[in-house]
This record gives sequence, structure tokens and C-alpha cells, in this order.
Amino acid sequence: MAQSYHIETKNIQSTFDLIKIPKKKHNPRPISLAVDTTFFDTFGVVVFRDQKTKENLWWKFVLNERLNHYLEGKECLEKLGYTIRSVTGDGLPGLPSVYQGIPFQYCHFHAKKNIRKYITKNPKLEPGIELKRIMEDLKYYNNDTFLFLIEKWELKYDTFLKEKTYHPSSDGLILTEDSEVLLEA
Repeated sequence: MAQSYHIETKNIQSTFDLIKIPKKKHNPRPISLAVDTTFFDTFGVVVFRDQKTKENLWWKFVLNERLNHYLEGKECLEKLGYTIRSVTGDGLPGLPSVYQGIPFQYCHFHAKKNIRKYITKNPKLEPGIELKRIMEDLKYYNNDTFLFLIEKWELKYDTFLKEKTYHPSSDGLILTEDSEVLLEA
């Protein structure tokens, strides 16, 4: 901003220091949370959001994503009187353990992003095409339907999934016949 508006940085900071942000008013209630950390250039923000009302209930600016940030947010909301009925979050290892005893769901967006990483946006092999179809319709499935479809897919492509081709320059990466990565070794 200082460069864009030709103002000294300290003057901009002084102006921001004068801004009084009203304290968040809380209305404790049973909630279903969506939790995630979003990163910008040099920092991130952990956000706890009520999925029903779309209200941000707790946030914290961070330099990295750590389980203790999620634990801090959970404890803060519980101290304020919120009852956490369920949590939806990303695949951060260990995250479900922070919410032990509370139903935890892996975020559909992150699940799709993770699968896309392995099958690409335009898979050419039938197992990849079919898995992409399942993932595209994920929002329509309940847990039992999704598990049924994935188990059916695994059974149908069991032989294919067990095929391994080692390429001398791949450092042990397991590839399919046309080098489309489906699963890591």
C-alpha cells in the first residue's frame, strides 16, 4: 500500500491501529463446524465456521497449520458454550483425533482434490474415468452408498490395481501401463 499510494508504511500502520474492531458477539448453540486453514503469501488463517448459518465463529492468524491451532479453536468454542455436533475438515494428518468422540467428515472438496491429483482432470484409463465419475457425484451420496460404490470399484478393478510397472528412472514409483499414476506404492 505504501508504494501504491506513496505513503510511509508507519503512517498506514498508525491509521490501521486507530481502527476499533467490535468484539465478536457469540450465540452459543449446537453447531456443525467446517474447519480449515487458508494460506496467503506469508501467513494463513484458521477458520471455524458454522455450516448452517455460514457464520465464522473463531479464527486465528498463523504461519503454519498445526493440530494445536485446531485444538485451541475447539476448546475456545466449548468454553463459550457451543456444543460441537460434527466437524468437516481437510486431510491434515491427525485432525480427526482433535475431535475425538465427535463425528468427523473428510471435506468433499479436499477429497476430490486429492483424487484428482492421482487420476488427473482427464483420465484416459477406464478405472480413472469411473473413479472420477464417483467423485463428481460425491455430494449426492451418503456414507453407505459411497462405501458401496468404492468397494464395487475396487473389486471390479482389483487385477488392474495390483498391476505394477517399474520404470528404471522412476525411483520405485508404481505406474500403470500408460504411466497414469493411480495409487502410490
